Amino acid sequence: LHASIFNSLVCSCLGGSVGSLCPSAEHPRTPADHICVTGIADLTPDNNSKKTTPVAFRFEATDNGEPGTDDVYEIHILAPAAGQTTSDLAKAICCTRPFVQPAGTTVVANDLGTLLRGNIQIHPALAKSTDGVSPIP
Repeated sequence: LHASIFNSLVCSCLGGSVGSLCPSAEHPRTPADHICVTGIADLTPDNNSKKTTPVAFRFEATDNGEPGTDDVYEIHILAPAAGQTTSDLAKAICCTRPFVQPAGTTVVANDLGTLLRGNIQIHPALAKSTDGVSPIP
């Protein structure tokens, strides 16, 4: 999956209050423990085919603190329905609302679970992230 366009990004605190540090976010302490990102990507099957398929995706992850053994993820990769563009589909599954699979779309992949290895870490915003206003998706 090679993402080329990102149309939404939402960070939030699950089980906490807006504007304060999340109870589960540690090392580093942040006001967010959950991230959601959507966009458009090219999917190349792992059967060594050179053919790519344009898809829309939604990825979510929750940082449940250290050492990362309880961190969870969720990913949805969808192909548009007839008459629908990947841009339309990415907008339909954007992070400003709960995930609902739009009617007629083809599920390429749906997966969720607890990480087997690794550690999701959500860090505080960089100082540069406040240099300007991001375009509205």
